[in-house]
Amino acid sequence: MFVLTFHNLVKQGNDMGSFNIFKNKKNDDNSQDPIKWFSGEDVGMTKAIKEAQANYDIFLKELKNESRRIIPAMTVCLIKYAFPYKDGSFEGVEHMFLSDIYIENDTVFGTLNSESFYTDIKEGTKITVDRNFVSDWLYVIDEKTYGGFTFKYMWNTFSDEEKLMYGNEPPFCWIDK
Repeated sequence: MFVLTFHNLVKQGNDMGSFNIFKNKKNDDNSQDPIKWFSGEDVGMTKAIKEAQANYDIFLKELKNESRRIIPAMTVCLIKYAFPYKDGSFEGVEHMFLSDIYIENDTVFGTLNSESFYTDIKEGTKITVDRNFVSDWLYVIDEKTYGGFTFKYMWNTFSDEEKLMYGNEPPFCWIDK
């Protein structure tokens, strides 16, 4: 099962890594629901993840270019990262955002930008990125968005009501619709 946790992503300022989270509807028990659940067998989501992974070198190249710039060009940069978990006999993957993305000696790092529903990893934890666990990536330069493969797929699965609710919120406000 894919669990996409979007619980608090809101762009703040022009900093490419500064995000907070937009609130989802709360349940009676005050917990937050992820925006959308996708089955591990969802063909469209699997295809979008594979496309993001197949194009990861484009992201990596631009991240290296960004690290050499005196004046940053990226206004947004994020990675959607897969965190495997096991709950009893159930195994799943929770997808969460990494922000504050940077590269050092060909290794990519990011900061977990939300609390996990299913793992012990805490918001603010520095993550060393393993490309095999990257489920998507997105960056914006000169108001043009690159990547965002799973976000585009998700957008296409949203109801009209969901599009109204999330269309102006990150990451959907950055993708071509």
